[in-house]
Amino acid sequence: MIRWLLAVMLLSNAAFAAHAPQPTDLQKAVAGKSEWLNVSRPLTAGDLKGRIVLLDFWTLGCINCMDIIPDLKALEQEFGTGITVIGVHSAKFADEKQTASIRAAVARYGITHPVVNDSDFAIWNAFGVKAWPTLVLLGPDGRIASVYAGEGNKAAIEADVKKLLDAYKGTLVTTALPLASEGAKLPESPLRFPGKITLGAWGKNIKTLPAALFVAIPAITASSSPIFPATS
Repeated sequence: MIRWLLAVMLLSNAAFAAHAPQPTDLQKAVAGKSEWLNVSRPLTAGDLKGRIVLLDFWTLGCINCMDIIPDLKALEQEFGTGITVIGVHSAKFADEKQTASIRAAVARYGITHPVVNDSDFAIWNAFGVKAWPTLVLLGPDGRIASVYAGEGNKAAIEADVKKLLDAYKGTLVTTALPLASEGAKLPESPLRFPGKITLGAWGKNIKTLPAALFVAIPAITASSSPIFPATS
């Protein structure tokens, strides 16, 4: 009797696995890359299955792409594990294709969600993207729910995500992904990404200098600087 029950259970599990939803071609396209940031391992199509996924197509030299980062953070804060944001970095210029350059931008702008390096535009082409920034919302079924071009789409995304949450209530995958923040890997420093440096007591007339100046002057102190002598 026990053997018969075990056999039935095995057959049932095999039948369920055979008919379980499989990752779509779009999910496979996103997960087909090996260079990922903010994760401890590359994400797989299986990781994306059953999730509401918001893809952010961006490039580090695009100011409009930077402008929507606060919107992405707000959406992540609002929906928590109900939404998975993934940055797809499709570089506009050759020097932006290097993972090291993308890593620096990710850390500088406090991006904590997974980012994939789409250096050959494979994901970009799979989704038919035409410009930066473009946001693509995937439903848990792995199909495109909505596409948003440019800035100012936060309210529309919120409304669409809420619809998906209602439609797939009780079936969404919300388990944690293997996140590993790039910013947390860097040493703490107030000058990690300086834009300007305030001199304070080092001069009454000169208030700020471009940070690039200090690349040529690696160590300046109030007591030793020949350029900015100490003031009383």
